[in-house]
Formats: sequence, structure tokens, C-alpha cells
Amino acid sequence: MSEISDSDNPTRSSEKLAQIEGEVAALKATLSREKPWYKEASTLVSSLAFIFSLGTTVVSYIRSGQQDVHAARAELQSYIEKLSSLPREYYQLQKDFQGNPQALVDLSGTMNGQLIFFSRRASEVIKQIPNQVSSTEATFVAAALFQTGTYTEGGKLAQLAIDKAKNYNDEIAADRNYGRYLLYQGRFSDGRMKLQSALEIFSKYAENNEDVKNVSAFETEIWWAQSEAAAHQTNEVRGHMSNAAVYLSKIPLGPVKDQYTQRLALLQATPGGSGTMVGLNTPQASGSVVEIDKLQPSSK
Repeated sequence: MSEISDSDNPTRSSEKLAQIEGEVAALKATLSREKPWYKEASTLVSSLAFIFSLGTTVVSYIRSGQQDVHAARAELQSYIEKLSSLPREYYQLQKDFQGNPQALVDLSGTMNGQLIFFSRRASEVIKQIPNQVSSTEATFVAAALFQTGTYTEGGKLAQLAIDKAKNYNDEIAADRNYGRYLLYQGRFSDGRMKLQSALEIFSKYAENNEDVKNVSAFETEIWWAQSEAAAHQTNEVRGHMSNAAVYLSKIPLGPVKDQYTQRLALLQATPGGSGTMVGLNTPQASGSVVEIDKLQPSSK
């Protein structure tokens, strides 16, 4: 006799259907008795604990990041202050040991090592917090790197300074610094273009005070002449010294004009026109414009 399948046995099929319907009804009853997740005390407590833990973690992360930035900025400032003091210390060494050339050479070598160390450490810190660094700080450290011959890293900071410039003082300093770097690299056309941008800065920024414009132009021409001389482009030097003399003639009488007259005379008297390269802690090194309140007529 052949076997009869469930589909061919109405009684057995009805029994299975009834069994399934019973199981579904039982499941519905169970689900109807369960509370929503937000009404379950244990679930609610665990959810709130997770949210609190997540919030605490986020706050801790933000606070830790802020502390790291604060520490990095403090470290950067300490390096910049040390770099600022080196030229002054060097000039004092020259005075104190003028009768002892060997001691002066030895101590100068030590100070040069400090210049290399602090400028490179400052550069590393800036890499960590580029968004927290000002254009002035980037320009300053770039200038120090250039003095140590670290041109590649200095060039990166010089470009960063240009990108972060917020006013004409920032941009003049950054353009001068980057222009000098490009001349050092033999990229004469690009370097002169940057220095020309510094010279024409007031076509971009509004400034009605002609004295400020003339002081800025004088500083740029002097910087340009020294940069060309340092890059052994002596044919370019005299023209920029002549341009500087024109702007000098437009600056009102006073201590600032007296200082600039001496600087130009020194530059003109130096073979090759290079003059004395400016120190890190001078306005010329940072490229900043001399404040207008210093442009007062002298009592002469």
C-alpha cells in the first residue's frame, strides 16, 4: 500500500494548522505582555549609562586636545623667545671677547648650534599645530631656518606664513621672507615677483598714510638689495639701493629717518652692497612696518 502524504490527509493537515495557530497566539500573548524598551528600568538605565559614558569620552577627548595645543603653543613660544635672544647674546659676545678671537669663535659655534636646534624644534612644533600658528610666528621661524641653511623646511613655513597672513604687516613680512628664500634657491624670477608683491602691498590693502607707505617701501628695497647680494646677484643691488634712497627722501625728519640713513650708508659702503645681514630680533628680519608713531620730526 502506498504512503499517504500530509497534503492528501485532511485530518493531519488540520491538526498541524491548529498547532501553528496555537504557537502564534502564544507568541502574541507574550509580546503583548512585554513593555516598550523605554519602560524597562534595566534597559533605560543601561542606555543612559552608555550615553553618559560617550559624552564623558567626547568631552575628555576635546579637553585633552586643547591641553595638547596649549602645551605645544607654550613650547613654541619658548623657542621663539630663545631665538630672539640669540642675536643680542652674539653681539654681547663680540664685545666681551673682542680681545680673544679663539674664545669668540668657539662660543659663536655654540650659539650657531643653538640656532639650529631651536629653529628646528620650533619647526617641528608648528607642524603639530599649523592651524594654531600665526603668520608672524611662521615667518620668524622660517627666517631662522634660512639662516641655518635649512631651506626646504624654511620654504614650507614661508608659504604657510603667506597663507595665514591677515593684514598688510603679515603679508609684507611673509612676501619678503619667501622672496629671499626663492633667490637663495636660484629661482630669481619667482623671488623677485614675491618681493615686488611686498613693494606693491598697498594696492591690495587700503592705507592713506603716505609715511607708512614710504617706510614700508624703503624697508622692502633694502631687504631686496641685501637678498640679491646674498644670492650673488650684484648687478641687481645698486638699483634697489637707489630706489631705497628715493623712498628715504620722502620720510619725515626724525629718529627713524636718521636710523635708515645710517643703514643705507652702511649698505652702500659695503663691497658688493650686501651690508650687514640683519638679526632675528630686528623689525627688518620679521619684515614688519615701523609704527607710525615713531615717525615724529626730530628736534634738530
